[in-house]
Amino acid sequence: MRVSKVLKAICGFDRAVVITGVEVLETDPGERGEVEVFVRPKQRRRGWCGRCGQSAAWLDNGGGSRRWRHLDAGMVKGWIVAVARRVDCRGCGPTVAVVPWARHDSWFTRAFED
Repeated sequence: MRVSKVLKAICGFDRAVVITGVEVLETDPGERGEVEVFVRPKQRRRGWCGRCGQSAAWLDNGGGSRRWRHLDAGMVKGWIVAVARRVDCRGCGPTVAVVPWARHDSWFTRAFED
């Protein structure tokens, strides 16, 4: 079985998410380890507004990558890292596009909040 399939199962992702990489962060002895899973949503021609949910045109890449705290995998802290692209919504203006793993304006994934 491929590592990306195992990570998708552990993280609870569906087919709308593509895992692009994994990094195990070094920690001091005695501290919990941390793992970063780099993801991206599957490509689409248009994005969806994170506030109102309407279809909107892509604007830019949002100034870099962002991190969301995810569920722990055993004794290891989980982080989801992705570029949160922005869209130009007709009603809301420029805003972050919807991502399948987190709610708008949240630092945590849906699974972590639930």
